[in-house]
Amino acid sequence: MNRTTLKALFYSLALLIVIVSVGSAVGVTEPGQKFGTDRAVVIWLLEHRVLVAVINILMMIGLVVLNRRAQIWPRSIMAVCSGLVALGIWCSNYATQTVFPSKQHNAEYYDVSYADTVLPDDQVMYVVQVGDDVRMFPREHLQIPHIAGWNVDGTDYTMTFCGLSNLPVVIEADYGLGESDLNVSIQTHNNLIFKDTKNDVFLQQITMESEFTDHKPKQVPNTLMSWAAARELYPNGQVFIYHYDRLLDKMINTAFQDALDVQFDKTREDEAAFPTLRLDDKRYNQKELIYGYDGGDFQFAFSIDDARTFAGETFEVNGQTLSIKYNSEHDFAYLVDGNGEQLPTHNGLFWMVWSHWFPDTVTLNG
Repeated sequence: MNRTTLKALFYSLALLIVIVSVGSAVGVTEPGQKFGTDRAVVIWLLEHRVLVAVINILMMIGLVVLNRRAQIWPRSIMAVCSGLVALGIWCSNYATQTVFPSKQHNAEYYDVSYADTVLPDDQVMYVVQVGDDVRMFPREHLQIPHIAGWNVDGTDYTMTFCGLSNLPVVIEADYGLGESDLNVSIQTHNNLIFKDTKNDVFLQQITMESEFTDHKPKQVPNTLMSWAAARELYPNGQVFIYHYDRLLDKMINTAFQDALDVQFDKTREDEAAFPTLRLDDKRYNQKELIYGYDGGDFQFAFSIDDARTFAGETFEVNGQTLSIKYNSEHDFAYLVDGNGEQLPTHNGLFWMVWSHWFPDTVTLNG
């Protein structure tokens, strides 16, 4: 094979490596969502991540072999190219969980008196009560780790949080496979996918469904309220605190704030941080923070204004009895079933995200 042919093969393979390596890395990280990458593509890349990595490595080996025969690039450039391919593989699999470190197994909890020195009265809190055990999670302290765990009487529980959806979902950590190890993987349609690295399972947060298996964690109710309310109602509770002690944390918060500004701005109703939502359901302002309940065969959503109006009334939705409880003193609400048991609702997430995932949801405003 003459040198001209070898050069043509070399540059063709080099271009293919760039396309596959960069494309796979971008596809399963935030930049891919900025480009509106289809969710099916993201899921395919997650499912075939090992295959994609092997293909990248084999192509790089092929490039090295061609270069040795044709002497096209110096070794220094080939070393840099090999390093970039390795970096792409690492980004595809580990970048996001490095940026957002899970606290499933090492979360730190503090008493109310200490937390009161850290938190303002209006801090948004998610309160979880299991028996006599009460855990409280400030929204601002979930923005970086996204995941915080604890144990009650031998059962492990995990708070998961997505800043783009503004969504807390609490689950039992063992969902049929034993101990789990959840980490942030990627987001699709402005909602996170978590990877259980111990069991190689990917969980879509808003549905808590596994992408490639039939597993579905049991959800546990949480209640949204202010820190002033939580402090008064649960003086013996334990509060999750994330200390923001990495230099990277400050950089992430600064970069992430632009996306949050878009998400929370009600005047920018037809704009989301990532252009992957339909934004076509006008029953609420797209940025309205609603409460969503997934009943399996049906979904039900209401706003805090609905709670103030319809508190105490009973609704029959798809054969299930529902009622909204509203605490007028502290201005918070939660949903109960016909027996008065609190249901695990998605508290305070954006309507634009909920209606995208659950377009047939039932609401109280038509």
